[in-house]
Amino acid sequence: MPIAIPEKPFVGDLQTRLDYVAEDDFALLRRVKVSALRNERSRGEGPPYVRSGRQVFYPLADLKAFMEANTVRPVATPTLIHGRWRRRSAGGAV
Repeated sequence: MPIAIPEKPFVGDLQTRLDYVAEDDFALLRRVKVSALRNERSRGEGPPYVRSGRQVFYPLADLKAFMEANTVRPVATPTLIHGRWRRRSAGGAV
């Protein structure tokens, strides 16, 4: 009868259980390169992170707060352009 050896937990499974996101997964989410995240960290920008050896993880709750803090909510205001009323965003684009 073979002996059942418990499997090593998958790193992704542990991240999910602990509510952390790996650096490369966060880069995919933001559609940026991992090097862009590294540059942000070196400048003291971006969301809080946890370093474990050479690996970097982002707490999920902090990522949500970071994304909400950087959410742009444009305000459309009617503007008279060439004799016609048009909706214009706060950024000035028509």
